[in-house]
Amino acid sequence: MVKVFAFYKNIKDMNKFLEFYTETIIPKYNNLPGVLETNIIHLEKMSPDITQELDGLEMIVEGIYESKEAAIAVLTSPAGLEISKLLSECTLADMYIYSGSIKNFSAVSATKAIGNVRQDPVTDLNSSELTDK
Repeated sequence: MVKVFAFYKNIKDMNKFLEFYTETIIPKYNNLPGVLETNIIHLEKMSPDITQELDGLEMIVEGIYESKEAAIAVLTSPAGLEISKLLSECTLADMYIYSGSIKNFSAVSATKAIGNVRQDPVTDLNSSELTDK
């Protein structure tokens, strides 16, 4: 499993931005083969001493793919490139894209199975793999 994260800062109009995402981007994106799900995470500042770089960070969109190969296929496909173009033309927020691998550590269960840590296979997706196509 591979995740791609879009971080959004300085959203000018949250309602319009969510409408754009839920009515334009997600229906196109979630219908592409290899996409498992999309999560929208609203952020609320909890630390009083946020750095200037992180100040204004309001939303993360998480795209989850079946595999590294699926992510590359989706993001470099004509439909994926069309979605990227729509996002890059959107002036409602500043956007920053990252990919990540998953290493999951489950909480200790009710049976107190200490030391029972689940670790998903780690898959790295490098941005060069998307631009070399």
